Amino acid sequence: MTAAESGLTHERARFVDDLLGYMTLDEKLGQLNIARSALEPGLEASIAAGRVGGVIGTDAPQRLQTLATQHSRLGIPLLLAANLPRPLPMSPWALAASWDEDLARHIGEHLADWALLSGANCLLAARVAITNEPQFGPAALVAANEAHLIARLATAFAQAAEGSHDGSRHRVVAIPTIEGAEPWALRCGLDLVRGDAVWGLDCPPLDREKALNAGFTGLLLSECRRLASILADHFATTSARSQLEAAEKAIADRLIGEHEIDGAVRGVLTVKHALGLFRRGEGACSERTARNASLSAAEMVCRSVVLLRNESGLLPLSPVSDRVLVVGAEDGAGGACADALARAGIGHSLAPGLAVRRDGELWIEPVAGDHLALSLTRDAAQRADFVLVALDQRHFVRHSPAQWQQPGQAVLNLLRAISTIGTRLVAVIASDEPVDLAEADQHFSAVLHCWEIGSGTGEALADILSGRSSPQGRMPVSAGRFEFGQGLGYSESVFSGLSLSAGADHLVASIRVRNAGSFAARETVQAYVREPAGNLRLVGFEHVMLAPGEESPVRFELKLDALGNLGAGRRLELEPGPREILIGKHAGRLLSARFDITAALARAMRHHGAGFLRVAV
Repeated sequence: MTAAESGLTHERARFVDDLLGYMTLDEKLGQLNIARSALEPGLEASIAAGRVGGVIGTDAPQRLQTLATQHSRLGIPLLLAANLPRPLPMSPWALAASWDEDLARHIGEHLADWALLSGANCLLAARVAITNEPQFGPAALVAANEAHLIARLATAFAQAAEGSHDGSRHRVVAIPTIEGAEPWALRCGLDLVRGDAVWGLDCPPLDREKALNAGFTGLLLSECRRLASILADHFATTSARSQLEAAEKAIADRLIGEHEIDGAVRGVLTVKHALGLFRRGEGACSERTARNASLSAAEMVCRSVVLLRNESGLLPLSPVSDRVLVVGAEDGAGGACADALARAGIGHSLAPGLAVRRDGELWIEPVAGDHLALSLTRDAAQRADFVLVALDQRHFVRHSPAQWQQPGQAVLNLLRAISTIGTRLVAVIASDEPVDLAEADQHFSAVLHCWEIGSGTGEALADILSGRSSPQGRMPVSAGRFEFGQGLGYSESVFSGLSLSAGADHLVASIRVRNAGSFAARETVQAYVREPAGNLRLVGFEHVMLAPGEESPVRFELKLDALGNLGAGRRLELEPGPREILIGKHAGRLLSARFDITAALARAMRHHGAGFLRVAV
């Protein structure tokens, strides 16, 4: 932290403490009231009375801000929150599959611009879902089953949305909401805090004490909700005539402490000061910072496309080939593949594959097939060198809510019809979520998952299928036979020389990576630790660019947050003893080494980690 940043931090703390000293308990409670809708009964009167701290969703932000700043006793401005627009630039799984913080930053900038244009100063509902199941909720920004991956991407998103971090020029406050099993959610929340990215956070397992120990002084939305819920319940079960009276009774009954209320309010006021709302007042919402787009739609798609199999280097296709058959509907993934091949100058033909004649029209039915269409498609496949089987959302079915989608019966019928002719099959999957190919997997020599069909897909697929670009994505979960972190490029990376050494308060893991292929490679080097229960946990990843034949070292510094485990009291604990560190291409292809954490090193890690989180000694 620079001297200027430190000065701003102290100035902010003094301002917030002074303001708290002027506030009544009723006004403090008002700052914890984040209204869910501008249509709530009596909202404007409550704002003028200083009993509202913010509003989620409003068509009249300036008018509400004027009520707060000019008509309430202390003139404390509002947080005006915007929900994320629909549709998002890419699906949660696609963003996670990129493993790309630059892409997350690009999306953060884009959504912050959108929020400012809508008159908001707060970007709400940037949900991150820590899960290995498909049913995580439609509003997620990013989804994966590793807290470290989620936290890195969400941190990058929040940093870009918030803008400058010198404490003076914040654009909006980003509030990621963390969904998932509690230990994972807590670890993700702590990783976000350590990233110094979010002035706002919605993570129920993270309380004010842990947040302060981690160096976080901003808004804990889950804390505001918890306190409001206690007061609402107490109001309903007592004879209190107002929220203030309910709060006074709750404090007297020791259900909550006034210091808890002060801590939560301090977080709200800190965020408002950081946004400059006390300096800019009602005009704050109209400010907009223009940003130049740093990534094209095609580049965004290329970074998320995952090449899951590529037997005998089948991809990329030769630009001189004119015997490529695309099987799929023209209005979906089939059309996108045909467009891509046309852009790449690769001759091709298109067969619908699963057309069903109904009332004289052609349509796609995921659970049936037309015998004539299958026969014609098989005949066309016999004359092709390669068959691209384009599968989109309608070709998959879900057998249970907890299972990944699998190809429907019509797809299996199609693959059985064309797989016996000897022509190699390439699966191009356009699905918003990971899929389990199940029985269909055996038929494909190459599998390319490009997620959803949208802007830039045709251009990106053209670059990838022709070899002008290499697929860069990695799996964000395990699905079927595909491992977490799995993803190929057009070159083969060779890992060697894994070594471990101890620093003063950290463990250093080093490995060498060599590009053994003839294409330039962007390798994602992944680091894991094996937990006492035997599970692998991602603790780091780094990207390295390698020219053909080039070799480069990659180094990881593993500290308390990487090597410790969440123990009793949900604290990070680190005990002396052996640790297994694994580094490599993905969760199924790793080199491993063991290292003994001495008592002295464990103590040093605990000591230096205490600034992040109180740990068990």
